[in-house]
Amino acid sequence: MKRGILIAGAILALAAIGYTAVWFHGASRLEQAVAAWKEEAEGNGLTITHDEIKVGGFPFALTAVVPDLSIRNEAEGARIEAAPVRVRTTLWNPNRVAYDFSGTHALAITQGLQSFQARLDVETGSGEVLLTEDRRFDQLSASNMRIVAKDGIFRVDRLEASGSAALRATDAQAESMHSTYTLTGVSFSSRLGVKLIEPPIERVRLDLAATGPFLEIFEDGTLVDWAQAGGVVTLRELSIEWSGLTLTATGSGRFDPDLRPSGTITLVSAGFEESLDDLERSGVLPPQIGQMVRALSEPFIVPAANGGKSQLIVPVTAENGLLSVGGEPMGMVPSLKAL
Repeated sequence: MKRGILIAGAILALAAIGYTAVWFHGASRLEQAVAAWKEEAEGNGLTITHDEIKVGGFPFALTAVVPDLSIRNEAEGARIEAAPVRVRTTLWNPNRVAYDFSGTHALAITQGLQSFQARLDVETGSGEVLLTEDRRFDQLSASNMRIVAKDGIFRVDRLEASGSAALRATDAQAESMHSTYTLTGVSFSSRLGVKLIEPPIERVRLDLAATGPFLEIFEDGTLVDWAQAGGVVTLRELSIEWSGLTLTATGSGRFDPDLRPSGTITLVSAGFEESLDDLERSGVLPPQIGQMVRALSEPFIVPAANGGKSQLIVPVTAENGLLSVGGEPMGMVPSLKAL
C-alpha cells in the first residue's frame, strides 16, 4: 500500500515538474513572440521601446505586461505613449491571445510647424486574436472612451469590433477581409464641456469587406500592390442613427488601371423630410440648419406618395478620374501615382 502511494506521489511530482518546465518554456516563447512583434514593427519603420516585460499567470495561464510602451514613426512624426498593455494566453491554446488596453494613452503627430496632440482614456478595453492555419480573427470591445484634444472632446460610450482576414490571399475573387465596427453613444463637446451635438448619436455602424491581398499590405506590401492585384472594397453598410434620423450608405470600389479610385456609393434615408421636421419641432435641429440641409438635399429627395414616406437617395460615383454626385461632376480624384 505504502509502495503504491509512493509511486503515485512520484508520478504526480514528475508531472508537476514537467508541467512547470513546460510553463516556463511557454513563458519564454511568449516573451519571444513580443520580441518578434517588436522586430517586425521596427522593420516597417517603427521604433518601439518599453520597460522590462513582466511574465506571470502560473500555473493556468501565460500573462505578460508590457509597461511604458512607446511606439514612434519618425518619418511621419507620430508617437504613441501607451498605458501598460496586458497580454494573456494558455499553454493548451497559444494561438488564442487576449489583451487588455484599459487606461490612458497619448498620441502626438508633428508635421512641419503643425502639431496634433490627444489623450485617449479607456475605462475598460479588451480584445482577442485567434490565429488558424489560414486566417486571423479579431474581436475588440471598449467602454467609456474619450479622446481629449485641443479642439474638444470626442466620446464613445461603447465600441464593438470584430473581423477576420486571410493570412495569404490565394484566390483574387474570394473575400480576404471582413470587419464590422459598432459605436453607441457618440458625442462631441468643447474642452469646457459644452455639448456640440445633443442628444448624442445613438449608433454608428460600419461593415466592410475586401478581396485581394488585403492583410499583406500591412506586412510586406503596399496599397499599390493591393490595387494592382485587383482588390475590391465593399461597403456593406455605413449607418448613422440619431434622434429618429437614419442615414445608410452602401457601395463598392477599387482602383482603375491608372490607380485612381473608382466605384459607387449610394446614401439612402427613408423618411428624411419627416425626420427633419421632427428634429426641428423637438428643438434638436436649429431651423436655420434645417433650411440649409433642405436646400442641399432637395435634388435628391423622392417625395412621399401613397401614404408612404419621403426618401433621400444620393448616388456618388468615381469613374475615369471624375467624381460625380447625382450625375453632376464635382471634381477630379487623384491617382496613387501622384501621392
